[in-house]
Amino acid sequence: MIARNHIIGIVAGAVLIVATITGALLIGREAPHSSPEAVVHRLLEVYFTAGEGDASQLLDLVDPQALEEIKQYWVVEMDEVREMIQADLDEIQQEIEMGASISFEVGNTVLQNGDALTMVTITFSHPEHGGEEFTDSIFIPTIKRDGRWYLEDLIWW
Repeated sequence: MIARNHIIGIVAGAVLIVATITGALLIGREAPHSSPEAVVHRLLEVYFTAGEGDASQLLDLVDPQALEEIKQYWVVEMDEVREMIQADLDEIQQEIEMGASISFEVGNTVLQNGDALTMVTITFSHPEHGGEEFTDSIFIPTIKRDGRWYLEDLIWW
């Protein structure tokens, strides 16, 4: 019969290994508001990764002050904004299901006056276009508020 202390040692060791692996995985993935690059990367994941398209997740990345300004300027409710974004995300998901390939690379960030511009290169191909790849680079603006980075607004895309 195995000694009770030996079993406890094995269980404690297994728990320690699982905790270490879990911690490493969590540390390895930046929180979405921790840096301009993290916000932009999460935006692109939500926008271009099959199954990730959720308007609420995207809106969580946008500067809360910008969302208020959008509501006031366009005289819309957040539910309407969410529905418009979700329709756009659903359309992208349909394109992916029809064979579109979209990849992205988050590039350099330029900091200026508390804001940041992060360069993104997006590559797109679709069977309807003979599978030819099209590549474009854009700068996505982010802003830091209360120690957290946000997308500056929704208008740029």
